[in-house]
Amino acid sequence: MRGWSDAAVPALSRDRATWPRIMSGAAPMLLIIFRIASGEDW
Repeated sequence: MRGWSDAAVPALSRDRATWPRIMSGAAPMLLIIFRIASGEDW
């Protein structure tokens, strides 16, 4: 686990710039999934 986290930290900091794009792309999909799962009909 230590080796995995040591390897992951540089990758995460290198990819930090892509996180806002990933999250802005995933947020609408997650919202739709949440609404479907909660049984809201819209």
